[in-house]
Amino acid sequence: METTTISSNGESELKDEIQGLLASFPSERNWDGAPLYFYKGVWYPVFAIRGALSFQKHFIAQDTDIILASMPKSGTTWLKALTFSVVNRNIYSPKESPLLATPPHELVRFFEIDLYSKTQLPDLKQLPSPRIFSSHSHYGTLPQSIRDSGCKIVYICRNPLDQLVSYFHFARKFKRENYKPLSSIDEGFDNVCLGILSHGPFWDNVLGYWKASLERPDKVLFLKYEDLKEDIISNLKKIAEFLGIPFTEEEEKEGVIEEISRLCSLDSLRNLEVNKNSVRPSGLPNSSFFRKGEVGDWVNHLSPSMAENYLKIVEEKLSGSGLTFRTSQLEQLPPPRIFGCHSHFANLPESIRNSKCKVVYIFRNPLDQVVSFFQFAHQFKHDGTPLLSLDECYENICRGVLGQGPFWDNVLGYWKASLERPDKVLFLKYEDLKEDIISNLKKIAEFLGIPFTDEEEKEGAIEEISRLCSLDNLRNLEVNKNGVRPSGAPNSSFFRKGEVGDWVNYLSPSMAENYLKIVEEKLSGSGLTFRTSQ
Repeated sequence: METTTISSNGESELKDEIQGLLASFPSERNWDGAPLYFYKGVWYPVFAIRGALSFQKHFIAQDTDIILASMPKSGTTWLKALTFSVVNRNIYSPKESPLLATPPHELVRFFEIDLYSKTQLPDLKQLPSPRIFSSHSHYGTLPQSIRDSGCKIVYICRNPLDQLVSYFHFARKFKRENYKPLSSIDEGFDNVCLGILSHGPFWDNVLGYWKASLERPDKVLFLKYEDLKEDIISNLKKIAEFLGIPFTEEEEKEGVIEEISRLCSLDSLRNLEVNKNSVRPSGLPNSSFFRKGEVGDWVNHLSPSMAENYLKIVEEKLSGSGLTFRTSQLEQLPPPRIFGCHSHFANLPESIRNSKCKVVYIFRNPLDQVVSFFQFAHQFKHDGTPLLSLDECYENICRGVLGQGPFWDNVLGYWKASLERPDKVLFLKYEDLKEDIISNLKKIAEFLGIPFTDEEEKEGAIEEISRLCSLDNLRNLEVNKNGVRPSGAPNSSFFRKGEVGDWVNYLSPSMAENYLKIVEEKLSGSGLTFRTSQ
């Protein structure tokens, strides 16, 4: 039996009961200006809470049902199109697909805002099997019949930064009487960091399905939006196999998977007439479900400090779960891409060592390096763990036990590589840059194959760069004075003194002499020398 029959008077009483409950729920302002209601650990938008509560109370799952779940703006529309096409591929060819004339959200309806929003007890018995539904509900709030039946759940997760930005732009397209949308992401950012957003907290929504996918991989398939963007073919196969309808060898040879991927691509869906001009029952145009869909678009909307702060919070909430996500698509970065690294040369990926990419290594004398790192590390928060003094760390340092050490092995790998492959590796010394930045800027430019022209030199381009990038200038920029890294270290901690020879204020003569002796022995015969004072 699908649902309990109820009279019109009974349904009216149910609505009144929910209306009475709403008055007792904590509420906050959503991105669209309308209320968010907090109930049993979840923030529901005003237009979804009645449907969500009724769905949770009354829906009876069938073993053949397929539930598509997600946080809002995580690739839900795309997943609906893909899953519908995979399930119905023997009924409709891509050229005959209902997707060509019907929006994905009409083919796969939401429990909370479609099926249970207008009527508390919809009749779903007439829907053909397998029925495909969609939900933004947390795993722990799903009806027991979904969790206990043989039905399948496919969850799609998107990195929190892109999800946040996408939902902000989406929510502001709602036009609601008496409600004014938030004017900027900044206005709602503090709430987001507390988990207050539609169907949030983000981390609780994601974690419920992630843990379920680990405990019951035959029940819950956990997909990542970024993975689908990178390799849609493999993920279509994964979806089909999980649903028990894998693509046959014949289908693969005939290009059926590729046809589905083309039909359901965001560009294809976005440009269909039905998705450009039709309107959802809520009044929202279907075009609003197709914005950019890019990985890493958050960089155009969030400040570095906002992104770092929110990522830090999310990572802390997901700590120990094993769940990770990408916030950028390296393949989409424009060339030349510039990355930073503390890895030893021998540990670099083979593709770095064997390709034509360039490596610029900067070396600092061991005494200043160890003092600077000690001061830097002490700016991290260690949850009450007592911090060691330099004296207490000293014996370990002499054995090479320090971040990315041993010091001599890290340095020697790049030094030797620079001698063997001077076109591949440029070895710079911090002390030389401090003494003559102009010559070293020229050296860097020449090594990278973009030497300064005579005209640039005459116009003072090198001097302008040196002034812009001076430690004093960088230190005093607002972004470097106030921003925070995901690790918790303030950006200001990367700009301490930068002086050559500052070690004399922290190391005793005997400590310095002993450590220098060890380093010089390790570097013996390499030809590498360094200065410990200016």
